[in-house]
Amino acid sequence: MDFRQYINNLIKEKSILTVKKPVSIDVEAAAVLKTAEPKPVIFENLIESPGFR
Repeated sequence: MDFRQYINNLIKEKSILTVKKPVSIDVEAAAVLKTAEPKPVIFENLIESPGFR
């Protein structure tokens, strides 16, 4: 199993929080991570990194 498969399994099991709204790395990401603790988070729309997940 590669890393992407592992992440996809976590998503299917709802063991990871997926954030689809635009989030700023500099302003909002830390607050989202703190709120989600201890659950891991995947950001799908980082403002400073368009196209990366």
